[in-house]
Amino acid sequence: MYFVIIIALMLVLPVASISVEVLAGQAAFTPALVGKWFVFWSVGVRLGMAGLRQILQPRYTAEVILSLKSEDSLVLVRELGFANLSIGLIGLASLIQPSWSSAAALAGGVFYALAGVQHTFRAERNGKETIAMASDLWAAVVLLSSLSLQRIPLI
Repeated sequence: MYFVIIIALMLVLPVASISVEVLAGQAAFTPALVGKWFVFWSVGVRLGMAGLRQILQPRYTAEVILSLKSEDSLVLVRELGFANLSIGLIGLASLIQPSWSSAAALAGGVFYALAGVQHTFRAERNGKETIAMASDLWAAVVLLSSLSLQRIPLI
């Protein structure tokens, strides 16, 4: 189920949303349109959902995703949840406040890039962490590329 949710939020739903807007004649296919929908689904929905789960059930992320068995890790996972929820809310709100989309793409893109790189250095990575690593790196490339192609300076 985890794999299906990740594929839906990181590929299927953003591509479907872009396609609907382009085919309905509401928008041209541009980096800004790609950024808009990847920000909403990959940053807003995915990080928002992850944040809520990490806040309410930190043990899932600690044990199932990261293979951490210590009770001490639950405090840090919950705090990660606060950060994920905060970034996710900006991504969700970007549909109502489009000027927030670039900030959400930058914050989400940097977060995903750093998280993806962190996952690559874990020698004892399990299957779910490998999926998280691949999807994190994918999201970073799409989000940061959409900013770059819009000629929005990253630094």
